[in-house]
Amino acid sequence: MREEFEYNISLDVEDYADYNLTFYNKLARAADVALFWWLPFMLLVIAAGMLIDPKVENKWSVIVVLVFLGLSFLVSKLLVFLNRKVRGWNTRFWSKRRYKNGNENRFLKINKSGIESKGELTTFFCVWKQIVKLMENENALYVFIEKNNAFVIPKRVFGSIDELAEVTDFIAQQSGKQFRFVHLNKNKPN
Repeated sequence: MREEFEYNISLDVEDYADYNLTFYNKLARAADVALFWWLPFMLLVIAAGMLIDPKVENKWSVIVVLVFLGLSFLVSKLLVFLNRKVRGWNTRFWSKRRYKNGNENRFLKINKSGIESKGELTTFFCVWKQIVKLMENENALYVFIEKNNAFVIPKRVFGSIDELAEVTDFIAQQSGKQFRFVHLNKNKPN
């Protein structure tokens, strides 16, 4: 097994958007839960109240309540769908605005000492003890040095699947942590 890996990495806007879609959607997930579960539940309570009402004396009132429930269920699903679409567009829009200079070439060096990232203006070195967690999705590896700060290593920089496996094993072994796979949240909640 090699003990040093070196990569020239150029992150593009999609890399930042993937990162943000994967890790910064707590509010959007809360909106999904509210729209998917709480809205229909509240409407169900209203419908139950309509059925329990002693003024309801005929079958047509029950049919109206059932239609109301069905429509409220469909409307809640439509709202969840629209929320997920808008979330993806919004995240991509803000990623493009915030990371216009994200194309800066970086040199990444991974060895027994830690991870070193060199850019045109900055150099950052992280020892293995600083690693908080390791995550990956379909497109990249994320080595977190703080709760919301990570090295982004796009999988496209690796020459083969074997090289990717070798690097992930090396990072996991050195940091004492395991990579956890999370799906990219383009249009679905976690």
